[in-house]
Amino acid sequence: MRITLITLVGIALIVLGIVAFAYRGIPYTSREKVIDVGALQASGDIRKTIPMSPLLIGEVRERNKTEQEA
Repeated sequence: MRITLITLVGIALIVLGIVAFAYRGIPYTSREKVIDVGALQASGDIRKTIPMSPLLIGEVRERNKTEQEA
């Protein structure tokens, strides 16, 4: 069986979507300049998250509430 490049990309996107859905977003760390005064420069690692759609998160929370009440 021969797997094409498009099939591999599709599978990778599905896996990424499942992971992002499980974690309610995709976390990443970026380095940003905090201070830049003349010769003095400082940078720090900032942790950010690419949020999932609030509609998807709301649907999951609502479903969990309904299951707990039952």
